[in-house]
Amino acid sequence: MTAEEALSLLRSAGCNPHVEGDHLVLDADPPATIDDDRLDILHTGIVAILTGRPLIGIDECGRGCVRADGRLDPSHPFPANVRLVCVAGGRWDRVSPYAADDFPELFADTGAMRRAAV
Repeated sequence: MTAEEALSLLRSAGCNPHVEGDHLVLDADPPATIDDDRLDILHTGIVAILTGRPLIGIDECGRGCVRADGRLDPSHPFPANVRLVCVAGGRWDRVSPYAADDFPELFADTGAMRRAAV
C-alpha cells in the first residue's frame, strides 16, 4: 500500500482527511484496512499529497533513499532503507528500522527503486 492508495481508502471511507498544521486529521475512524500502525507509517506521505509539497526520505546515514535530493513519490511504496521522512519544510518523522519487516506491503527494495528512477 502506498500513501496515495491509503488516501484514496480514507476518502472512500468518509474520513475526510485534511491537514491542520503539520498533522493529518480524520473526521472518522479509518477503515480496518488501514490500522493505526500502517497509518503511522503512511501519514507523512498523505500529508505531502494533501498539501502539494514534496515528500522527502533519508536513510540512516542522512542520504536520500532513492534520489540524491531525497524526494519520494507517494504513489510508490516507501524504500526499505528509509529512516526519516518529512513533508518539505516540515518536521521529520522517524520510521522504525523494523517497519519493513513488520509491514512489507508498505515498502519496496531500494536498489530496484533507484534503477527505476534513473
